[in-house]
Amino acid sequence: MDELADKRAVLQKQIDDYNKHGQDSEFYKNPDYLHKLTENCQVLDDDDKVIPGLYSAGSDANTIYADSYNFTLPGNTMGFAVNSGRIAGLEAAKYIAK
Repeated sequence: MDELADKRAVLQKQIDDYNKHGQDSEFYKNPDYLHKLTENCQVLDDDDKVIPGLYSAGSDANTIYADSYNFTLPGNTMGFAVNSGRIAGLEAAKYIAK
């Protein structure tokens, strides 16, 4: 269990560093296409600020296929759609419960 906690701490530090610097010093991605890594399927405004109570899932949240579902490989986006829907639903329920 300690090993998992250590790995989580390392991952969190990488995410924090990435978000803080706005650059990818490992893979050198073009900064014009980098966005802060956020959690829990929260929707962001144009200034990358969370819009309270608004969540997104499936291809509306993120996709490697731009702005649509890929019908060439049926089911290819299903895993992300199901999991992001689950996360968004859980987070929306927490928000409502507040």
